Amino acid sequence: MMGLVLVVAWTLAVPSAVRAQGDPAAASTTKIAQAEVEVRSVDRALDARVDDDDRRALRERAQGAKDATSQAVSDLSEQLALVNARITGLGPVTPGEIEAPELTAQRKSLSTLRTTLDAAIKRGRLAGVEAGQLIDEIDQGQTEQFNEKLSTKAPSPLSPAFWIVVLDQAPRDVRRVGLFLQQGGEQIARQWRGGVPWHALLGFALAILLIGPVRLGAHRLAQRRLIAEAPPSRVRRSANTFWRVAVGTVCPLAAAFVLVQGLHWSGLLPERWTGFLNGFVRAAGIAGFTAAVT
Repeated sequence: MMGLVLVVAWTLAVPSAVRAQGDPAAASTTKIAQAEVEVRSVDRALDARVDDDDRRALRERAQGAKDATSQAVSDLSEQLALVNARITGLGPVTPGEIEAPELTAQRKSLSTLRTTLDAAIKRGRLAGVEAGQLIDEIDQGQTEQFNEKLSTKAPSPLSPAFWIVVLDQAPRDVRRVGLFLQQGGEQIARQWRGGVPWHALLGFALAILLIGPVRLGAHRLAQRRLIAEAPPSRVRRSANTFWRVAVGTVCPLAAAFVLVQGLHWSGLLPERWTGFLNGFVRAAGIAGFTAAVT
């Protein structure tokens, strides 16, 4: 009985300790978010023409982001270790035994805090890796060479010079694509563990309906109405052409839009994918229009 009283007293004191650590955790998470913004800013700046002074300034910014993420990850790792120790101290739930409400609430609070800290640590490590790769890229002078080649007349795709440029820039392009896909994969895996993404599934189902049955049904409806009601003249041919182009453009555009919105509402995709997905929606509309007029 005395041991139970001590355990309850200790668990009642834990929430205050967790709250006391809330501010450091929030501060570290803010540092990571700021570092991510800084890394993206430096990465975008490297796509433009930069001189030696600008390159040194960009390197300092990338180094600062790397140092900030390293410190933030270290602080968060210490807090995660403390939370894991508290969870271990609570011990497993005894089968068939009714646990005190205070212990249940404490166990749930610590589990939520552990998940939050773990996600923040992974974000910080990824931002640190990106910053380190940008520093290596700046040190090797790849950006300067790339921008000098862009400023000259592009060689013909049939010439070896064109493919030399492509091969020189392949490592950087592969790295950026890999990081792009890695962020998306981690975000999808993290959100999927939180439950079934019904918005994404509904958006996918609606997209299939729009691109398939709805589009085909609209074409058939127009053909029946035009044959039954419109006079056999140039008007019927023009109306049929207009309807075919309108349906062929709107259906793929709407399908892409609802698919992307479903993914956004489910939180499956990172913010960095927004521009890519907006371009995908526009490309779907252009592709649909092109296919409809041919």
